[in-house]
Amino acid sequence: MFICLGQCTTTADSEFKKNFNDVLLLTMDDTEFNEAQKILDNVEIPSKKDESDKNRWFGEIGSNKVTLLKAPHFGKTGASSGHDVLVYETIQELKPKAIVSLGVCDGVRKEAHFLGDVVVSSQVYFPERQEEGLSNFDRTTYDCNLGLVHLFDRGKFAWVGPCENVVIPKVHVGQFTTGLQDGDDKKRDSHKAGTIGIDTASKRVYVTCQNSGVPWLSCKSIAKWANDEYQNSTWCQFGAAVSASYVQHVLKRFYIPDEVQVFDKSVPKTCLPPMVPHFVGRQQKVEDISRTLMSTSTRLVSVSGPPGFGKTSLAIAAGHQLRQLGLPVYFLSLRSAKTAEELISDLLNTFAHTSSDVTGRERSKLCGLLSAIPSSICIILDNADVLFESGGETSQEVLDLLEKIFSHCKNVSFLLTTRTSLQTVLGRKFAGHTFVDVASLDRKSSQKLVKELVPAADESECCRVAEICGDVPLAIKLLCGQIVEEKSASQFLDHFSRSSKTIVALLDDPDAPSDQRLNLLFESYFKRLSREEQEAFVCLSVFVSEVFDEQAAVNVIGGDENTAKKTLLRLKRKYLVDGNSSGAVLSFHPLIRSFGLEKAADMKEIARDAEKRFLNYYIKLFEDLNNQFLAGNSLLVFRDFEFNKQNMVHCLSEDL
Repeated sequence: MFICLGQCTTTADSEFKKNFNDVLLLTMDDTEFNEAQKILDNVEIPSKKDESDKNRWFGEIGSNKVTLLKAPHFGKTGASSGHDVLVYETIQELKPKAIVSLGVCDGVRKEAHFLGDVVVSSQVYFPERQEEGLSNFDRTTYDCNLGLVHLFDRGKFAWVGPCENVVIPKVHVGQFTTGLQDGDDKKRDSHKAGTIGIDTASKRVYVTCQNSGVPWLSCKSIAKWANDEYQNSTWCQFGAAVSASYVQHVLKRFYIPDEVQVFDKSVPKTCLPPMVPHFVGRQQKVEDISRTLMSTSTRLVSVSGPPGFGKTSLAIAAGHQLRQLGLPVYFLSLRSAKTAEELISDLLNTFAHTSSDVTGRERSKLCGLLSAIPSSICIILDNADVLFESGGETSQEVLDLLEKIFSHCKNVSFLLTTRTSLQTVLGRKFAGHTFVDVASLDRKSSQKLVKELVPAADESECCRVAEICGDVPLAIKLLCGQIVEEKSASQFLDHFSRSSKTIVALLDDPDAPSDQRLNLLFESYFKRLSREEQEAFVCLSVFVSEVFDEQAAVNVIGGDENTAKKTLLRLKRKYLVDGNSSGAVLSFHPLIRSFGLEKAADMKEIARDAEKRFLNYYIKLFEDLNNQFLAGNSLLVFRDFEFNKQNMVHCLSEDL
């Protein structure tokens, strides 16, 4: 039954619409819109048909006042067809407190999912076509609101399905891919490892939702498999009904605005470095770590291996996998932490956004903060070697701290990375501890990595590079960085072997220490850089954080801005600096940064000038963000402050 209202004025009609702004439900076509509308009708949701726009309906689901919008899509996914404009205008008019896109999508995991299953997005990936074809593409990732993801994940435990005498569809949380067009099968295959749903029509709608700043996610049902040529209209209709049924179920259980607000206040913003480019050969370990930490039996995983083998990259990749599954993840680099008190301080700064003198009571405060988070979380402690090095008092204090956290906080799991194995130390204390050893890559993966870094290299050249580098990922990157601008990989390798006999002998020696190999390889690499590149590299070593943005890098390098950008681009091409797909976020491998700091000792004047520019840039940035905050732009400021916090705090303390 529908509630019909009499004719009202434009102002009154506008005010009426704004009352239905708890949740904006988005559908892309008539089938999705009609099925959602039918389900609302079946449960006698009070609604009103908007006379000025046939694409919108208003009603209530539980305590939520809801607007249902049809934003029909026409044409290719790469261009706007007006549906994103309609969504934008609706968001501006209604000011919704949450947005949920519902309907159908393509599935990619036949071995784990079924047609009709519900898939909930924790992230959305946007692969972009490059000049070199489908095999080479950039990815932009949008994170969906974790509070919404948490609610839609909780809803599955009490759902009885869309109708009687039908097997209850399962609910899965994970990553969506959008923006794919017909014929992009290679791209689809590339995303199978991380994607649970492909939504071809909603790219611009998702961009609009993300840019609005409103909490959002997508909740869709699998109507066909990604590589199936034809779409079955019956499955589309059933999938649309299933998706709408599940959305209705969640909205009847929870008042969305309050639940999301409470979650966002209780759960600190996740902090996780971007995925390391060219991550190959470790996907199975990522799956194993993620599966282990998502289980209830294991809450502690330690990863160990020699320098340059990819421990941090593996931990970051596992963190992204957990984030795709809807788990908040917090990454802390502990290179500067030497005591249990400093570890507690770092954790308090992450979860309380305050710092104070660490006392015995601070440990209880930390446990209280962690246990109050209404979600399971994972904390990654990277480079925790110093805390466990001696096996003495500090090591025991850290073990006692972990034991107390596990005892009081059933929602917390840890992923640790160290150079030396903690299997014995942690195994004695924690029965559920899982140990992961990171060895060199297998030869096939090494050759694949070389091929990604040097596309022009043939199979024998890829094999030769992998062999010279002992299948060590960082060594391969350093060597390929020297090859990438040469005309012939073979000619370079011949010249390298003749001019670097000591290095080649050391790289070929399987018993040589890995850090010694890398040091010698880096020395050889550094000598081949131009003076301009050497100075820029030393300048970048002054960054305190391992992640920073391009504008900060250009300012710290100094000189003419265009020249600095070109030099930075050359360092990226030589794999001394990693960049994300857009190039705006840069990262330094910790080991490469340590090489840079060693060189800074030999180029003191260059390093000193870079340090001054570094301090000036971040102090000025802090002043600008503070002014923006006082002007009312708190959301944008908070995001920028979180990203730059480590560098800004360091500069402010140095200035004081």
